[in-house]
Amino acid sequence: MYTSTGSSPPARSICCGRTSVSRKRMVMAKSPGRCPRSAVRRPTRRSCSPGWVCARVSTGNWLGALDAERVKNTLAGYGIDVSRLTTTDDGGTHEFVVADGDSRTVFGNYVAFGTGSQQWNEPLEEDIAAASIVCLDPYLGESSLRAAEYCVAHSTPYVTLDVPFDGYIAQHAAAISVSHELRDQSYAGQDMRLIFQRFIDSCPGLIVFTFGGDELWYGRARRRHDDLAAISDRTRRFERRR
Repeated sequence: MYTSTGSSPPARSICCGRTSVSRKRMVMAKSPGRCPRSAVRRPTRRSCSPGWVCARVSTGNWLGALDAERVKNTLAGYGIDVSRLTTTDDGGTHEFVVADGDSRTVFGNYVAFGTGSQQWNEPLEEDIAAASIVCLDPYLGESSLRAAEYCVAHSTPYVTLDVPFDGYIAQHAAAISVSHELRDQSYAGQDMRLIFQRFIDSCPGLIVFTFGGDELWYGRARRRHDDLAAISDRTRRFERRR
């Protein structure tokens, strides 16, 4: 295993999360069922940045040597600092995506990635302390929680996705995006309107429920308790520094 190291200037925004290499097939038909051969475009291979564009990938999964150069070159092309990313002989996350105009289905090795030995770097407190905002992926186990704790300790706002409303990461986030994946796994069979309200009542940040290509639900708590005031103040400072 080898890694790129060295001092880097502070970044305004930091990403703590996974970077995956995708193979994609675009399906022209609306339904995910069988379709004629002419309805499938030529497959492409591309590097996918994590959920948000950011100035530095600070904490991330290790990249397999076969794909590392492509991933780093793609991210660097958007002005993203990839000096923290680690390259290994094997490992990393990979996915195959089937998508049409309204939906997508992802097949990846994320279960093996999440249940095997650790394949990611630990969060760097110095990066988080110097950042204006952090994009936090919750899928790196205790490392994700540690990154959230660093954010709170240094008053750095962070946005995240698909975390339960009663957890530490959700209850200190400036914004949370919640997809059907979390709702199906954690709140199956429950009234989603009530679950949405539980998020609003439990979390001081902005809550967004996504439904694929359909509508969005969004809202935030009306009450101005201490946590909400602190998050709002950190967000205002970020907006002034952009």
